[in-house]
Amino acid sequence: MIYVNDPLRVEAPVPTAGLAAFLARDSFEIVVNGNFAQPVPVTLDYVSQVADLSSNSQSVCFVQDAPGMIPGYQCVISPMGG
Repeated sequence: MIYVNDPLRVEAPVPTAGLAAFLARDSFEIVVNGNFAQPVPVTLDYVSQVADLSSNSQSVCFVQDAPGMIPGYQCVISPMGG
């Protein structure tokens, strides 16, 4: 989900077992409100140093600069990211 508005931030829970492979991507994009035709590039900001043991995931946070985006939009990490 997109949260905060300056800069816009996106937080993605990533399964801990796949974190290294996920972070090895060359680039990252999000799909906003199901619009797979127009993925939005995002920039890696930070990775939580602590895993959530109940979901076995870690939060990976991104920032993005896309006009017209507002907090609360639903998004997913694009499977096509670099």
